[in-house]
Amino acid sequence: MCHENSGTHGLHADLDAPLLSSLPAGIELAIGGGNPLSHPDLIPFLERMKKAGVVCNITVNERHLMADYALIAQLIDEKLVWGVGVSITNASDKTVEFLKSYSNSVAHLICGIVTPQILKKLNNTKVLFLGYKQKGRGEKFYTEEIENNIIRLKKVLPYLFNHFSCVSFDNLALEQTKIFEYLSKKAYATRFMGKDGEGSMYIDLVNKKYALSSTSTQAFDLQDSLTKMFSHVNAIANGNN
Repeated sequence: MCHENSGTHGLHADLDAPLLSSLPAGIELAIGGGNPLSHPDLIPFLERMKKAGVVCNITVNERHLMADYALIAQLIDEKLVWGVGVSITNASDKTVEFLKSYSNSVAHLICGIVTPQILKKLNNTKVLFLGYKQKGRGEKFYTEEIENNIIRLKKVLPYLFNHFSCVSFDNLALEQTKIFEYLSKKAYATRFMGKDGEGSMYIDLVNKKYALSSTSTQAFDLQDSLTKMFSHVNAIANGNN
């Protein structure tokens, strides 16, 4: 369901891009797109980022987790990555074991795709609901059934909260599930991390573009300065550009 259309014949990102040297200590760098574990320079890159004080995390799918379970555990143990997102398809016993064994691991669930059976298997784990992105393969596979599944998920979500150790949403999932309707304005305000572009941005090191988010319709040519790029997307997010 990768909305980036990533595949085994895709290109690797340039991990020597100048802007990566400008990342300040303490910034979070979320690494994804296809299978980041397949990049031949991933580990040296993570070592370099660790030395610079950059907080890295990665997202893999269940198949990649099973194939490289020991490697991922090693990356966590050596603090080369601080968080691991696992895109869930089946929630196998070994996947659930991993999610419960590593406190900084999170199950990624796509609204409209995740089933009640999978939600039940993930009891007492951390989960992140991702909005269904009608882009790339997501556009190709979108159906009325998925739309109806999102409606059903919206109705049962409040009753599921007590079954997970932590529940979070990306901005698109917030929009699709309308979860803010179940919270007071104060409770929502204290938990909302901001719009896309306010505290985050998207960088595509393969196509050398940047944008507010991975689903933005407008992308811009990469610059060497992270500060300039973030100032640009921040201005767009706040309607100043």
